[in-house]
Formats: sequence, C-alpha cells, structure tokens
Amino acid sequence: MAEDPAMSVRGNGSAHGLLERVRILYDLLEAARREPFNVFTAIRKSHDEVNLHSRFLHALLSHRDAEGGRPYLRKFLASVEATFAFQPDVEDAVVEREHQNIDLLITHRNPDWAVVIENKIWAGDQPGQLGRYYRYVSEYRQRVVLYLTPDGHEPEAQSRKYEQDGQMHKAPVVCISYRDNILPWLKECQQEAFDEPSLRESVAQYRAVVERLTGHSLGGAYMEKLTDLCYRNLPLVMDLMHAAVPAKKRVLRTIWKQVEEKAKTPLGGPGIRFGHTGSTYTGATLIPRDRDLEKWKCCWHCLLWPFAQNRKTKDERLHPEPALCVEIGNDVGLYYGIRCIDNNRRQIEEVLREFEVDGLPPTKNWSWRSRRAIPFAADTRGRLGERELWGQLAQLANDETALAKCVEEIVATLVRVRETLRKEMPRLFDDP
Repeated sequence: MAEDPAMSVRGNGSAHGLLERVRILYDLLEAARREPFNVFTAIRKSHDEVNLHSRFLHALLSHRDAEGGRPYLRKFLASVEATFAFQPDVEDAVVEREHQNIDLLITHRNPDWAVVIENKIWAGDQPGQLGRYYRYVSEYRQRVVLYLTPDGHEPEAQSRKYEQDGQMHKAPVVCISYRDNILPWLKECQQEAFDEPSLRESVAQYRAVVERLTGHSLGGAYMEKLTDLCYRNLPLVMDLMHAAVPAKKRVLRTIWKQVEEKAKTPLGGPGIRFGHTGSTYTGATLIPRDRDLEKWKCCWHCLLWPFAQNRKTKDERLHPEPALCVEIGNDVGLYYGIRCIDNNRRQIEEVLREFEVDGLPPTKNWSWRSRRAIPFAADTRGRLGERELWGQLAQLANDETALAKCVEEIVATLVRVRETLRKEMPRLFDDP
C-alpha cells in the first residue's frame, strides 16, 4: 500500500515541518474536490448574513406547500427545543425580515407567541441589541430570542441588558447554530421538497454554503488525518494556537496602517487615532503618533477625519461628530464609513441612502458603512467558518499590490462620501 504523501513528509520536529505536512494534506483534498456551480456563492459572499442567509431563511420559513401548509416553519420550530410550545397553528404565523432591525421575526396572535432570530455570522453585538428586541416583543404572552451563529457561541453580556420600570434586566437568550440546528433542518427540508425540484435544488445549494461556513465541507477523511497529525505533534500545535492571535492582529494592523498612510493626501491628513483596551468603547483614548501600534495593548482602534476640524474632542465622547472613520477591532473587524451619534445622523442616512456604493444598514453609531466592509473576529474562540476569510485577509496583507489596490478603493469611497455630504449638507463642514 502506498504511503500517504502528507504523512510521509519527515519534518524536523519544528512547527515548519508540521505546517508543511498540513499544507500537503490540504492540497490533496483540494485536488480531489470538485466544486459544483452554486448560485448563492456566485452572487453573494458565503458570510453575507443580511443579503444571503437571512433572505433565504426568510423565504424558506415563509414558504407554503400546495395545500397552504408551512412544513418548513413547523420543522424549524420543532428543531429548536425552546420553541416547542409555539408549534400549534403555525400556518397562520407571520414571518418578517428586518422588522425594527430584527433579522427574522415570527409572530402569532392566537395562540399569542413571538420568536426573534438574531443572525450573526461575523458581526459583533450592538449595545443592548438582544435586550432591545426582547423588550419589543414583550406584548406577546410567550416569547423567545434565538441567537443564531455558525457554532452556537454565547452573545456578549452587554447585548442582553435592557431597562424596564427603572430597573436593569437581562434578556433570556437561546443559542442555536448553523452547525447543529440549521444543517439538520435543511436536510429535512430537502426531503420534504421531493416533489418540488426547483426548491429541492435551491435548498441543496444553500446547504452546501452552510456546510462550507461551518467547516463541514472539508470532509471527514481530511479532518481525521489532521487530527492524527495534531495528536502526534500536540506541543507544536499548542505553540501554533498561541501564535495565532498575534498573527491575526498583525494582519489587521498591516491593513489598517496602510489605510493610515494612503489616506494622508486625499483626506487631508492621517486621521485622529483612538484606541482602548476594554470590552466597550467607554474610555477610548487618543493614541500618540509616535506610539508603535504593535506594542499598543488594545482590542480596538480607529482613524477619524472630522468634517469640521474646529469641533473639539471631549473626554466623555468617542470622537468629534460626524467623521469619516476606518476602525478595526477584535469583534467588529474592519469597517469604514461615517460614524455619527449626534442629531445629524438621520439626515446623513437619508442623503447616503441611494449612494452609488451600497451601504450596510445604519446602526446607533454608524450613519453609513460600506457594504464592502471586512467583518471578522480577531480572537480564537473556536468560531467556525473563519478559515476561508482569514486566508483571504492574510493573502491581502502579504500581497503589496493587492493591498494597495484595496486601500485605494477604501480611500476613494470615503472621498466620494465626503464630497456628496459636502454638497448636500454644507453646514457640517468648516469649508462648505
């Protein structure tokens, strides 16, 4: 029997030797794998939670069969233990998408229940987000908030808090995952759609996207061999795990510092540096120009270009309002757009609603963010589906030509946004 090429490589007991064997093992997997055409990945990125996942889940949960039944909605509720009490009469339930910024909302008036689904692929939790949604459905007798992620991890504690009757409460949240809940449900949906070929094929293609998102597409044989390599070289594997976090941060900062350098001329300076070390934006401080970012022990930092330079930065405020912003952080990834939390936010949203570069939905702190934002998590909490995205980011950071092009596009977009607002809202600027 021929020896497995990946296992036959004789490393020198170093991390380099181990990585070489992993690389060969993966190359063998890729050589044997044929990627079929997939309409979803052809038009959207596999981690696009708003325009791919939430939209398709909404369509599937809303679908009725020839008799008017809701088998897919019924099977979904049955697959989530916390919603067993909500199953009766699902045919009359209302399924909404992006209602009051809730990704998916399922409600029924008789019996009286509501199911909130917050869909998180890469984005971090907004302040009080889940608590706000839980309170919104307080009029229903039975209610539950489902927190849907690739691997079922817990939400941030601050996201669950809400105030009611002058007291702070913590919203109960049920964590579900694409891996353990959505994939089995999609398999059932495929079987249910045996007499609807177009729907069955659509579910099959979407299921392939979810398998890739959760790491299932790598194949059992590959993971078994990879586990065997780790078993034989566990001390080296532990070293690599510890090195992963600083390596990811270096990737992030390489991209971020390029933006800082390239933006100097078109945006009138390198931007104001802010950073902080805590888990929230409270306590953000100015980062001195001579401070080496590699030694700056922070989990978040941003560059800001205020529209009006004479606006002073107050200690209790994050930054002058409003401002162009490029920010990077462990839980927010890389975003760029307009940060604004003062009374100009709503008007800026309206002005940029039809901007030539599509924007993500506005949030409490962002009037506008480019849809081409790069969301990712810098930690190693075991989130599934990061492999492909981190590979792209690392490749970008290590390719000077590609990185320069990406940064030029970011800066050019910010310049166009600023000029659009200068024309439509000149009062925001020192030099209208």
